[in-house]
Amino acid sequence: MINYSTAERYVLDLLSRELSPKLFYHNVSHTVDVITAAEHLAQMEGIAGDLLLLLKTGALFHDTGFIKQYGINEPIGARMAFAMLPGFGYARQEVHIVEKLVLATQPHHIPKTKLEKIIRDADHDNLGREDFYIKTELLRQELAAHSVPHTQREWFTGVLSFLKRHQYWTHTAVELRQGRKEQYIKEIEDLLGQ
Repeated sequence: MINYSTAERYVLDLLSRELSPKLFYHNVSHTVDVITAAEHLAQMEGIAGDLLLLLKTGALFHDTGFIKQYGINEPIGARMAFAMLPGFGYARQEVHIVEKLVLATQPHHIPKTKLEKIIRDADHDNLGREDFYIKTELLRQELAAHSVPHTQREWFTGVLSFLKRHQYWTHTAVELRQGRKEQYIKEIEDLLGQ
């Protein structure tokens, strides 16, 4: 029997203790944000019960790999889920689904299942929200703290390129976030004089 609430408390506590203070974006707040967005999108997409718990567990673990390293962290997070989740009542097949969800948050991954599409959209939910510029600035500060400095123009050129390449995968995310994301694209193009 899945004991999600105990797993959530344990992992959020682990993240709050072990994540680098230089993670201004990929921190506990981001993990909670992705869990919340995943739950909201799932409910709108008709996902409930154990599938919802597995989705939330994927969101819970999707950035745990940052505890070990800054780069390519998703495979580490998937291994952490594999090691920890049986202790919280997850069966082998359920753990396998969570591992795939964590790996689905890798850049350039093409989601195959509805749950993978939802977690991808939840991870990028802020691209179409009112707090977009706040979150973007936190990410810029985080990258600068990890020796990836940008001028303002370089930063917004990269953000614009990312926004133009990005796509939402679920009907719900398109309805909720695409319009505002397109507004941000226009604002950044104006800022850059494009």
